[in-house]
Amino acid sequence: MEISTVFEKNLTALENEIRLIANEGSSRSTKTYSILQMFVWAALEGLSFDFECVAHSIPHIKQGALKDFIEIVQTIGVFSDSNYNKTDRVYKLNNSTFKFSAYDTPDKAKGHRRDYLFINECDLLKEETYIQLAIRTTKQIIIDYNPAYDEHWIFDLVDNSEDCELIKSTYKDNPFLSEGQVKEIESLKERSPLHWEVYGLGKRTSLKKGKIFTDWEIGEFDNSLPYLFGLDFGFNDPDAMVKVAIDEKRKLIYIKECIYQANQNNEQLLQGIAKHCTKNDLIVADSAEKKLIQTIRGKGYNIVSATKGKIAERIKLLQSYKFIVTEDSINLQKELRNYIWLDNKAGVPIDMYNHGIDGLCYCYLYARIVKKKHFGMA
Repeated sequence: MEISTVFEKNLTALENEIRLIANEGSSRSTKTYSILQMFVWAALEGLSFDFECVAHSIPHIKQGALKDFIEIVQTIGVFSDSNYNKTDRVYKLNNSTFKFSAYDTPDKAKGHRRDYLFINECDLLKEETYIQLAIRTTKQIIIDYNPAYDEHWIFDLVDNSEDCELIKSTYKDNPFLSEGQVKEIESLKERSPLHWEVYGLGKRTSLKKGKIFTDWEIGEFDNSLPYLFGLDFGFNDPDAMVKVAIDEKRKLIYIKECIYQANQNNEQLLQGIAKHCTKNDLIVADSAEKKLIQTIRGKGYNIVSATKGKIAERIKLLQSYKFIVTEDSINLQKELRNYIWLDNKAGVPIDMYNHGIDGLCYCYLYARIVKKKHFGMA
């Protein structure tokens, strides 16, 4: 098993029976992966325990920590289908049980007990949810998070606890990153200095003041409204397609992430479109890729080129709405939390964390300019 120094520091804290082990740091520092590796190693060493990994939503746990855990046990050759209850997200490894859960309210966190608790991206949980989980954990608690704040209840907890070890890490603690991944992280220095502070240097830095979209919440998509799809093309960046419905009277926009995948060829993109769209559904796509739009249209899809407009103007229009984002739209939620102004006075946002948001913009402008009556915006 290949490990990093983050693994070693967490193992030392675990063996020293530190009650709370806090992993604070940048993106790609091996925080989550190392913590999961540590408990897999402990189970293989013959320890018997109940381990629960928690996140704020089911899609988040499935796409994040659970995916990492399965990769770990497969890589070292100990995965067995017979030991995996996929429905309940529970895996038996020797004499130990690994459970992967989500608790979006404090009440849901009541009842279940475990020996060890690991909260992935703990900053996204409410403090009361943490308390309910902590008091039902018999041994040790491990948390990880990116410090994208200057004030947070986690900082108060970590800084004032007498039985806590704070393990700070950055991408430089990860010896397994490719040269391309390192360059991508270090490009933040120029692209977004605030994001570089958090996701590059792992420093406590608030992104709140620069956030562009703040009025949004998790909720169900309103399928009673007319809808359309926005498609932003990428390659190294992800292809991103969102489903959008606009309730003009209530000033609400409903958004569901459908595709968010980098390094796709045209055939893979078409397969993704086919999963979510009928041939009659309207797709408004990035006008920069006219040949790709023609290819998709040639397959029978109702696709048109987007009218982009000025970025600052379309942002201002969208800021008058509240967004309802579906729970499974993990990447879009991340974009909304991280999309900030590079220069607020000049109306220039960062050119990142915007792929799904661009798809939303395409939909909104098309509905507003071309299909006003159909979308109730006349």
